[in-house]
Amino acid sequence: IAEPAFLTVGGDLTNSGEIGQLRRYREAVNSLCTPVFSMFGGHDGAEECFTSWPYGDISKTGHYEQIMGPAWYSFDWGGWHFVMYPNQEECFSSTDRRHLRQWLEQDLSQQASDRPIIMTTHSDEIATVGDLVSRYNVVLILFGHWHSSKVILRDGRIEACTPPPAGGGNDASPRGYRVVNVDH
Repeated sequence: IAEPAFLTVGGDLTNSGEIGQLRRYREAVNSLCTPVFSMFGGHDGAEECFTSWPYGDISKTGHYEQIMGPAWYSFDWGGWHFVMYPNQEECFSSTDRRHLRQWLEQDLSQQASDRPIIMTTHSDEIATVGDLVSRYNVVLILFGHWHSSKVILRDGRIEACTPPPAGGGNDASPRGYRVVNVDH
């Protein structure tokens, strides 16, 4: 049985991002003994997409931020730096996309060059920040958007997709989670 120091969850915490769904998710993770670091995913802004038609250039993270906190952030644990980077750009206004990239560049640039960085994203689409990921010591990217189990070695870093704990993977993999052991 895994006894992790903490959990990271890469978005899609809810089906549609309704306030009640987000509250129930928050109550569930707050009841755990293990700290949970959650991040925004597209499903968590779906209701805002539907109620803000036509979409316009606005972010769809209001409900998430009201209940869960910031849509992006980072933290340090055991000599490692962890970045929670919600890379579903269609959910953010052009201004917020700029702010998100500026924040990421500043956050990564403040890390010592030998400090390993683990990034949790929603999907494996990192083209818009690939230059930053390559420039800094990002050794692992965790994502789940594709609901499958795969591990890829790309440009010297590991990228790992994990099927969700509810429902399993689109590739017929069982429900899952990924245990990552890191050393100081």
